[in-house]
Amino acid sequence: MSIAIIGVGQQHRGDDAVGLEAVRLWMKSYPHHAQNPNFLIVFVESPIVDIIEFFDKIDFAIVVDAIKGCKNPGEIYLSNDLDEMKMMVRSTSTHGIGLIETIKLMKMINPAFLSTEIVLIGIEIEQTNLGEKLSPLVEASLPKVVELIEETILKYISQFREN
Repeated sequence: MSIAIIGVGQQHRGDDAVGLEAVRLWMKSYPHHAQNPNFLIVFVESPIVDIIEFFDKIDFAIVVDAIKGCKNPGEIYLSNDLDEMKMMVRSTSTHGIGLIETIKLMKMINPAFLSTEIVLIGIEIEQTNLGEKLSPLVEASLPKVVELIEETILKYISQFREN
């Protein structure tokens, strides 16, 4: 069983860094999982380049990213259905080709990706201004995002043990 926790974002682009910050906070809050050799912790700024190289080595992935959708800043999206997630948001990424498009493309190109279960945690953003920090509403969502990451891991581990 290999699990990847993937924080996506651009550190110096305001709320776009929320995926990176959420995974960093999760690592501090749950070091027993973060230091587990079965866990792969990844921080990426360009999903199509950085995710492709390791995705076929994992069984389960939680991807945390900034989302520009229809909710209020700081609200959270959670889905394991790529098509459902795509319909819920106007633009699923601030990184050129979107994260969902990247994952769907990988699944078409390489059949090994088909067996990887993926859960997306998206945080609605307010701004992506160069040099800005997280906006207050987005920053306030971090504890809930960290809880969702851990709850999702525990649920997967429980299901894995049952099978």
